[in-house]
Amino acid sequence: MSDTQIILLGADFETIDVIEPGPRLLPDAPEVDVRKASAQKRERPGVQWVEPRIAIKDLLWFADVNTWHRRAIQLKARMVLGRGWYLEPTRDDADPEVRRALEALLVEPQRERKPGEQRQTLGEILFRFLFDWYATGNAYLEVVRDRKGRPAELYHVRAERVRRDVKLEGGYWQLTPYGEPVHFRGWGDPDGEENEMLHFMQYDPLDDYYGVPEWLPAIGAMALDRAAVEYNTQLFANGLLAHFAVVVEGGRLTKDQIEALKAFLRENATGIKNAGRGIVLQNESDGVRIRLDKLNMDVKDLQFEKGRAFSRDEIASAHGVPPRLLGIMTPGQLGGVGEAAAQMQIFLETVIAPDRQRVEDFLNRTIVAAFGAEEPDPGWALRFVEPDLTDAQADADYYTKALNPVTGWMRREEVREMEGLPPEEEAPSSVAKAADMIAELRRMLDL
Repeated sequence: MSDTQIILLGADFETIDVIEPGPRLLPDAPEVDVRKASAQKRERPGVQWVEPRIAIKDLLWFADVNTWHRRAIQLKARMVLGRGWYLEPTRDDADPEVRRALEALLVEPQRERKPGEQRQTLGEILFRFLFDWYATGNAYLEVVRDRKGRPAELYHVRAERVRRDVKLEGGYWQLTPYGEPVHFRGWGDPDGEENEMLHFMQYDPLDDYYGVPEWLPAIGAMALDRAAVEYNTQLFANGLLAHFAVVVEGGRLTKDQIEALKAFLRENATGIKNAGRGIVLQNESDGVRIRLDKLNMDVKDLQFEKGRAFSRDEIASAHGVPPRLLGIMTPGQLGGVGEAAAQMQIFLETVIAPDRQRVEDFLNRTIVAAFGAEEPDPGWALRFVEPDLTDAQADADYYTKALNPVTGWMRREEVREMEGLPPEEEAPSSVAKAADMIAELRRMLDL
């Protein structure tokens, strides 16, 4: 094989290597410097902050390239917010004036419009806030206080642009693309005149400054899924040709001949229109043979399908979202509407309810508590309305049983109030009155 030249080409027909005649060892693989991600101090004149141990941009990249991951993030954020919010009294002497002040903030959290942005509702602000939290493990709100010291405005700040001061009690920095970094006080810090930053994070046992998302263990599955997508894309873009070698036996090709060969292959062997075409390589020199040899094993479509399904299921599991709720249907899977409803109920109780409680507690301990005079409890609490997952038929069956004259436990006006209906204009019939009386007696007697 001393007079054989081997030219290794990639699927894009760029030269990977040229093995000349004679003994030769393949080059060693390049050394990859794999460093453990850790919080690093970054300094600028007059500015000091700490970088997250895992770059926020890297975490957000997966939300851009993985369908199931992004869908799970959006689903969980919407489910936590539910169908809106309301204020609930936490004690009998709750001050209605405090309620009015709180409602003024929550109904219109942004009185001024930031450059290039429209004023957002509380739901829009908190959706972005929760998207950041689920995607990066960190979420931020900028709080502007009025002269009385009460929160007067709320703004969502992108997690990718926020850094913590090198001193834990030193506040936060917002890295802006159009100017110098902006400093914020930490929540409740009495020193300084800057606006305050609220930081909501998922606990990270390896970092005092930032949180990490709960889906982090599935990052390998996401990378594998992305690699499969890019591999298939590359195959189609290059005419479905795998990596191969051009073997020249009995002679050598000059540099110009190699470039001409690559140009010929690029023009006649790539693209959808050239898929399946035969290739004839000719050489005028006697005794010189040119052939193409595949270097990689054939990859079956089924292998890719199984690999992507495995990655998809691991991503759903890392988020705690039942596959059915993400539109994932496994062939041969049993169950129908009842199974989906059961999965949704488990999802709500084990994932959404705890997260909703955490978000409510966080906002009540900070923004809502700031409206109290002396006590940390202002007498009111912010609550999110849980999504209504029951269908009309289930509601009808429930209320039919609840209003049963013999075994029922509710009165007609209670049902109308629960459903948000106005009181009945016409007086109820004698039968309806009797049913209500029986329900009241059963309740009194605890039957």
